[in-house]
Amino acid sequence: MSGTVQLTVTALDGIPDVEPGADLAALLIAAIERQQLAPRRHDVLVVTQKIVSKAEGRYLDLARLEPSARARQLAEITGKDARLVEAVLSQADEVLRAKRNVLIVATRAGLVIANAGIDQSNLAAQDHGRRVLLLPQDADASAERLRQRLEAHFQCDMGLLISDSAGRAWRCGTVGIAIGAAGVPSLWDRRGEQDLAGRPL
Repeated sequence: MSGTVQLTVTALDGIPDVEPGADLAALLIAAIERQQLAPRRHDVLVVTQKIVSKAEGRYLDLARLEPSARARQLAEITGKDARLVEAVLSQADEVLRAKRNVLIVATRAGLVIANAGIDQSNLAAQDHGRRVLLLPQDADASAERLRQRLEAHFQCDMGLLISDSAGRAWRCGTVGIAIGAAGVPSLWDRRGEQDLAGRPL
């Protein structure tokens, strides 16, 4: 129908456990084709940060880290492993909040996020307490590389987002946030436009 706006969300099945060096674009293309999906112009693919980081080998061996005095101090406050805190500091521009079980930082990429986005969830059992996974070094660049491969294969303009889960202050649960984008505007500047009542934004 003319003027109708629709949003359709389709989950991709069959993405295998991703190893460092994996051709993630090829894995995504294979999953799309197995489900007999036909991407169209302006479709947007959302890819979880975890598999991007895994493919890019963004693992960090905690045993290789020597906690600094600052890391040990924050570990005492937060109750976290001092080696993990050192890993967080290596990715952070500024520590914004530190208390029991909480360490929120501003990352070098401009994200405000707990533990600099570092975690151990969905890693192999043998990695528990031994390795952690960092966010992509440049999530926008990662998104652009994937977008170019997908567009070349499917011969249509597409957008690609890299998502991560994050908590919100004074709220339970997590929300998905885009940490990288390609082919999709990250901001929509509507300053100077009018709201429904005619007030300038």
